[in-house]
Amino acid sequence: MSDMMNITLAVPMPDLAPGASPLVPQDASAAIITVDGKYLMQHRDNKPWIFCPDHWGLFGGAFEADEDAGEALRRELHEELGLTITLDRVTAFCTHDISLGEYQNKKRVFFEMSLQPDDMPALTLGEGQAMGLLTPEDIFHPERKVCPYDAFALWMHIQHRRDDVVAV
Repeated sequence: MSDMMNITLAVPMPDLAPGASPLVPQDASAAIITVDGKYLMQHRDNKPWIFCPDHWGLFGGAFEADEDAGEALRRELHEELGLTITLDRVTAFCTHDISLGEYQNKKRVFFEMSLQPDDMPALTLGEGQAMGLLTPEDIFHPERKVCPYDAFALWMHIQHRRDDVVAV
C-alpha cells in the first residue's frame, strides 16, 4: 500500500452538462460501504439532469416525502443495489449542512457499513453505469472524476480509519 499519509483531495471541476437545467438541492443520504478495506462506489449515469453526471460517487439519494435519513438510505440501497438492510447495520458517520441562497438547511447524511466479499455477487446495479471496489488510491487518482461532496466524506472516512489504526 502506498503512503496514504499524504493523500490530498483533488477533485476536478465538473463540466456543465449539455442541456442541464438548474438542479434543486434536496436532503439526501449516502452509504460509505467498505468491503475488505475497499470502497464500493457507483459510476453515475451520464445524464444532464442529475448531480455529478459521469462521476464516481456513493450509493444513496434524496429523501422522499416523510422519510428520514435512514429510511431514505434503506430505500436507495434497495433501488440501486438490490440490497435489503436493517438500520442496525449502518452507523451515522457525518452530516454536511448546506445553505445557499434560497436553499437553506439542506443536508447530506453519510452512513458507514461493511459488506463481506461473499455479499458482492448478490448485488444488482439498478442505477449508474457500473459499480466498483476502489482503494483510496483509486478514488483519488487525478484522472478519476468523483462527486465533490462524496469525495470529501470519503477523504474524512479514510483519514478517520487511518487515525484509528495509528492509535492502536
